[in-house]
Amino acid sequence: MDQHPVPGDAPALARGDVDAAFLTEPFITIAERSVGAVPIADTATGPAAELPTAGYAALATVAEENRDAIAAFQRALAKATDEAADRGEVEPLLVEHTGIDAETAAATGLLTFRSTPDARELQRVPDLLLEFGVLRERVDAAAMIGPSA
Repeated sequence: MDQHPVPGDAPALARGDVDAAFLTEPFITIAERSVGAVPIADTATGPAAELPTAGYAALATVAEENRDAIAAFQRALAKATDEAADRGEVEPLLVEHTGIDAETAAATGLLTFRSTPDARELQRVPDLLLEFGVLRERVDAAAMIGPSA
């Protein structure tokens, strides 16, 4: 299996080093525009549409001992999440930090970020894992969510 940093996926496709690549934005748009890559599967459709894919966690003891730091982190995350919803804020950062041009940044699909966990949305993850046999028993996502600032 060929391993290289994600920005190298489009060139690897073009050279024929790989037959396919699993990409996220902005690399999907970059590969489409730079080497004519064509999406063949979208893993964010059907039951996986808008599936929560990331989060932050701490041991309960650490969270209890650091309530002020956790609350400050949650406030900063809420502010960043609000800013990430504004394409006008995000597109120039894509240009600056990824080296893509403004036209590609404008065409890039952006992820939806949430700063406050939603137990119903999070529950979809262990429910799908249970459905497909990855888990053997139900996991209650709500029980894993700590207090919000």
